[in-house]
Amino acid sequence: MREFRPISEALAWLDAVTWDATEVVRRADALGRVLAQPIVAGADVPDMDRAFRNGFAVRAAGTEGASDYNPLPIALIPVVSGQAMPAGADAVLPFEAVDASGRVVAAVAREGVLGRGEQIRRGDGILPAGRRVRPADVALLTAIAVETVRVCRAPKVRLVVRGPKHGPDVLTDLLSALAVQDGAVVSRDGGDLVVVAGGGGEGADDEAPAPLDIHGIAIRPGGSSGLGWRDGRPLLLLPGEPLACLAAYTLLAQRLLRRMGGLGPTQTVAARLTRKIVSGVGVTDFVRVRLDGERAEPLGALETGGLAGAARSDGYVMVPESSEGFPPGSPVAVQLWEA
Repeated sequence: MREFRPISEALAWLDAVTWDATEVVRRADALGRVLAQPIVAGADVPDMDRAFRNGFAVRAAGTEGASDYNPLPIALIPVVSGQAMPAGADAVLPFEAVDASGRVVAAVAREGVLGRGEQIRRGDGILPAGRRVRPADVALLTAIAVETVRVCRAPKVRLVVRGPKHGPDVLTDLLSALAVQDGAVVSRDGGDLVVVAGGGGEGADDEAPAPLDIHGIAIRPGGSSGLGWRDGRPLLLLPGEPLACLAAYTLLAQRLLRRMGGLGPTQTVAARLTRKIVSGVGVTDFVRVRLDGERAEPLGALETGGLAGAARSDGYVMVPESSEGFPPGSPVAVQLWEA
């Protein structure tokens, strides 16, 4: 009889896997990658006083007293936004502050100018380690003249799908999509992590890859999952049934892959159950739910229609092994599928 280990032991095993692989990429290739080091500004932004709008550069003191009743004829230098301020000028008048004859009719103090270092000072921390680089971040890296950045290397996953019981293409496509969503690269020629789907049950044609440190985890679905090592790389054994595979991947492989790639967990939202969830003490239940605002509707097996039901759900709720479930109206944390 297989001994089913608590999920806490499986998570502790996963958290003990060490990983610290990084690489340097050009800023243009950094989009979507996770920073392994903080970015510190090496220069002021802007690098000098610059016009903040289109208009006329002036010396502010020379415009004092200007009005519709007292237009002042002073030196006006046309400038465009982003242009360096001319010598002696310390303000930019909008075009409407000057009449048709070129005289100033509206007084200004120092305005329309972005001073040196006003946006960023040299030595300022700009982007923290662990941040997933966004398009605006790439533009910021350009502004502070950062050519390359060090990012977490995307982990490579080798997928091994065993057995035709539910169609290997279904499992292969499912796991490939999940791994890519979690920042990994699917590789056929080895990898940093081996994921085996199928062959871990107790059927006549099941044969688990040996040895495993843990084989049998008290989760439902996905109890036939296992954890071990192969050639110095962590190996995760997942069930061959698609829905059980999805649950086990989400609870186990996703946790490891996102940490390896420098990503945080997927988003969690608070909701209340529309009806009860029934569970059993001693097993952690994985329950898919559909969200309607702040309401979470549990999806039972008869309602889900297999993978089609999974596609209709928005996330899942975990019922701990110490609980017999939740009554209607209970507050729950819904872990969303989206990264």
